[in-house]
Amino acid sequence: MELFALTVRGATNFTLNFNAPPSAQGLTYVGSVSESNVFSLSGGVLMQNSIGLGGGSGYYTLSGAIDSSLPLSLSFRGRVLQGELESAGYNAYGFGVQIDFLTHTFTIGLGAGQVNVDGSSFISTSIDTSQFHDYLFTCWPGDGTWQFSVDGSLVGTGVTTRGGAATPAVDFGDITTGANARGEWTQFAFTQRGGPTVSATVSCIDVCWDSISNRVYQVQYQSESTTNRWTDLGGWLSGNGSTKCITDMTYGEPRRFYRVVETHP
Repeated sequence: MELFALTVRGATNFTLNFNAPPSAQGLTYVGSVSESNVFSLSGGVLMQNSIGLGGGSGYYTLSGAIDSSLPLSLSFRGRVLQGELESAGYNAYGFGVQIDFLTHTFTIGLGAGQVNVDGSSFISTSIDTSQFHDYLFTCWPGDGTWQFSVDGSLVGTGVTTRGGAATPAVDFGDITTGANARGEWTQFAFTQRGGPTVSATVSCIDVCWDSISNRVYQVQYQSESTTNRWTDLGGWLSGNGSTKCITDMTYGEPRRFYRVVETHP
């Protein structure tokens, strides 16, 4: 007899608190200008302004914090107030998010009235990106697929065209070397949750033997917990010519060895 146990792999959760700089919460600031020139805090809001600062002005990264074998769901709330365009109608990632797995890279950029995913997939919606919205991006590193929701409604799906990175990481801020942006972040969090795995655990052992009439039997076991001495399992059983069995509950016990001792009554 076996007991089948369902084991769920633990989740990885990360949530920023914008009452303190991300650099004080385990993230690293990367940029061509100082952190204070790009980001500031006020009342639980992280304000970003890279307008006029040139390419690669600044972003935050959490490196090595994700599992490249598990899907990731990333949520953020923010708005873009001004864009410095890389080309007409295209504010790529002056205000954006990047997720690097070993196998695939996913990117989301907010521009004036548009959302850009993967560097080429424009999602045309009626979203006014100058207003706060709740964005949710879920991606699967195995096959590169993604889906994107705004305020609880699915607005786009696709498959990334970009390869992976040497080190898994999550980045946000001005993640482009071209466009810049002024905007505000009020929420940033991600979760990785593994799928269930099924394992089989022996919960009991049946010790059976063919008995003989006018004989009595004692089942015994030994294990590390008995310092390998033979220990009685239950009491004596009388034989009657049939098959006899005794059940030992073994869940959580160390490995055991069994024997059946026969004697006259």
